[in-house]
Amino acid sequence: MRFSSLRRHLLIYRGLLICIVLWFAGCSNVPDSSGPWGHLHQGRYGAAAVTDGRYIYVTGGSSARYEDISAERIDLQTGLVEVLPWKLSARRYHAAVLIDRTIWVFGGEDWRSLNPTIEKIDLTTGTVSQAGLLKFPRSHLSAGIIAGRIMLVGGAGFKELEDGRGAKVEIFDPATETITLAPDFPISLQTQIAAANDNLFAIGGWNKNIGTLASSFQYDASHGWTALRDLPFQLSAHALVAANDYLFSFGDYTELGCVARYDFAHDQWTKIQLPYEPRRHATAVVVGNQVAVIGGNIATRDSALDTIEVYRITDLIQATSLP
Repeated sequence: MRFSSLRRHLLIYRGLLICIVLWFAGCSNVPDSSGPWGHLHQGRYGAAAVTDGRYIYVTGGSSARYEDISAERIDLQTGLVEVLPWKLSARRYHAAVLIDRTIWVFGGEDWRSLNPTIEKIDLTTGTVSQAGLLKFPRSHLSAGIIAGRIMLVGGAGFKELEDGRGAKVEIFDPATETITLAPDFPISLQTQIAAANDNLFAIGGWNKNIGTLASSFQYDASHGWTALRDLPFQLSAHALVAANDYLFSFGDYTELGCVARYDFAHDQWTKIQLPYEPRRHATAVVVGNQVAVIGGNIATRDSALDTIEVYRITDLIQATSLP
């Protein structure tokens, strides 16, 4: 009996030791400082990324040669990046949102035409299915969650032909898999939105007649979209996230190395100094106390980056403001 008890305790201790070793092995891949962290298997721009806290899922995008690209998964504990077997529609400049254990993918283009489909990916089973069609197919759209529903904002027709669809606002209800139209956005544009303080914020973007924008809009359930004070600079082709009462923007179409910060407490936008690989059309996602910026390009043709950079939110908050 004593031997059996001792053996049982040794097995328990051994199991605990293995768990501790594995835990440290996983954590060793989390960067101690902001900057480069890893690489995708396939360089891409115009992709979309979501996270469940353990993994980052990257869908779609374009390679440097406009080839179809498989989805990839980044393991935040081990640093491993793997290609996923999902059979997704080819698309870039689309939007993706994760709710519970389902990824919803909207719009974009497939190098030949606009992609009108809404796809859903069940992370529990790995199955992919279609969940309807957009009322206004478009590329360069952005998505945010408000009151449990997904709001789709902005965009353009194929090859950026302006036809007013960038002002259309569609609201997708994941519970019923139905779309309703909301009142039009104040202007037709390509933009990026982020959710903060129970509101959505649309920052910068591009309009065919105006060009690159310095606009800033806020959405709340009581007043809809309202214009805020313009940014002190223009932004387009950027990635936008919200964290810790700040907005952070990465990249710009012309100023590829631009990283910007908005402080809600002081209502202040500023460009910041950061060791950021210059690029545009990247995608970004908040993971715990960090922000991951993935992919992008540096030229209109023959360029697609595989870079994964991770930045601590405290480093972004404390970064030096540029004049």
